[in-house]
Amino acid sequence: MTQNPAPPSNDDDVLSQRRRCGCTVGSEMHVISHGWDRYNSLTRFKCKTCRTQVDVIPKSHIGYTFSVSSFGIAFIAYFFVFNVRDPSIWAKLIVGAIGVFQFGVLLAQFLAHKYYPLVETAEIPAAKCRKGIIAWIEGMSFGTGIFLPVLAAVMVLGICFLLGIAIHYSFQPP
Repeated sequence: MTQNPAPPSNDDDVLSQRRRCGCTVGSEMHVISHGWDRYNSLTRFKCKTCRTQVDVIPKSHIGYTFSVSSFGIAFIAYFFVFNVRDPSIWAKLIVGAIGVFQFGVLLAQFLAHKYYPLVETAEIPAAKCRKGIIAWIEGMSFGTGIFLPVLAAVMVLGICFLLGIAIHYSFQPP
């Protein structure tokens, strides 16, 4: 008999979420665990009626995964397909297959949100106030998640720019 890992105590709003299950009218899925898989935050729901378990990744995590993978695919496509005088059919097929695979992963992650929507009640709203930066990011939408890697890159480059300006005006050239 396996035990589910104990959920973290600072995610009360995630733990109070419920989702609809399609087995019977009015059946709901409750959170049994919340944690991290290899790359994303993951909430596992289980229906008490039919014992179905579903892993749901927040939409913002789906968005930034899509954004980073799209940048990676574009990088590969630039160097192996578009920046080559005569790209081979294999290079085009491999880049295309990577793109189709990424679309399939994105679609599979979104289907959990479509087939098991959040249940909203008066005491547990779907958009509850969250605490902490990770919980705040988890509450964002897919579109906001797409811009998170761009925002992180702009922040790092901005800090580097400010450090460069400070060093340039603080020290005399040799």
